[in-house]
Amino acid sequence: MWKKLGTAVGKVNKGISAMMMAIAVMAMMAVPAFAANPDLDTVTGNLTDGANDMKVNAMEIIAVCIVIFIVVFGISWLMSIFKKKMSKAA
Repeated sequence: MWKKLGTAVGKVNKGISAMMMAIAVMAMMAVPAFAANPDLDTVTGNLTDGANDMKVNAMEIIAVCIVIFIVVFGISWLMSIFKKKMSKAA
């Protein structure tokens, strides 16, 4: 009985800790990144610009990989159809 109670409490604690982490992340996202310090503002601006550029470039790389994947398997599928048609014709 105590074992079952312990696992139930553990699951509740994990859920609460995950919820608290989500709330903390949302609170951090709501706070502006600039510190009203000219030295830190330029550095923070450069970091946020770099993070945004990395996000955009990563999405482009993922899109290119998906397109290449589709093209390669599309060509192999068309080649298999062509081989089946040619073997039936012979």
